[in-house]
Amino acid sequence: MSQSDSLHKDVIAHAVKVVSEDIPSAENFCVLLGNTVMVTPGLIDKSFSVLEDGEWDSCLSVWKAQDDHPYRALKVDADGCVSSFLNVDCTSNRQSYPTVYFYDQGIWAFKRDCAFRQEGPIPWVWLGKKCTYMERPWVTGRDIHSWIDLSASAWYLSAIQALDHEGYAGD
Repeated sequence: MSQSDSLHKDVIAHAVKVVSEDIPSAENFCVLLGNTVMVTPGLIDKSFSVLEDGEWDSCLSVWKAQDDHPYRALKVDADGCVSSFLNVDCTSNRQSYPTVYFYDQGIWAFKRDCAFRQEGPIPWVWLGKKCTYMERPWVTGRDIHSWIDLSASAWYLSAIQALDHEGYAGD
C-alpha cells in the first residue's frame, strides 16, 4: 500500500480492518499524518470526545480561510492567461463571501464503519456523512514538503504548541 499513487481512503480502510481484527472492540479511530508536527494531545483528546458524544460520525481539524477563499482561486490556461477558477460573480470584499474552512493536515477522527462505507465529504470519504470540525485559530498542520514548511513547523513547536491546548479540552 505504500506507493506513490496510494490513496488515503484505501490505506485507512486497510488499517482499520487490520486493527479491528486484532481489537474487535475498537470503535473510534484517529489518523495522524507522518509529515506534520502540528498536533497536540488536546486536539487528539477533543477529537475522541466528539466521537464519544455520539452525535457525529467524524471530525477533522480546520482553519477559517477567507483570504484563501475558493472565490479568489485562479487558473492559468495554455497561453499563460489567468482567469477565475470558479467564475463566480462576487466582489473583491472577502468579508462578503460565505465562510470557508480548509482541512489543516492536523487530524482525522472517525468511527470504524465510516472507513468502509466511504460516504464522507470528497476527498475525505472515510469521514462519514455526519462530519464536524474543530476550528484552530491559525493556519496549522501544514505538511512538511519544503523549507518553508519545515521553518513553520519549527516555529510552531518552539513558540505556539504550548498554547494549542486552549479551546479544545473541556469546551
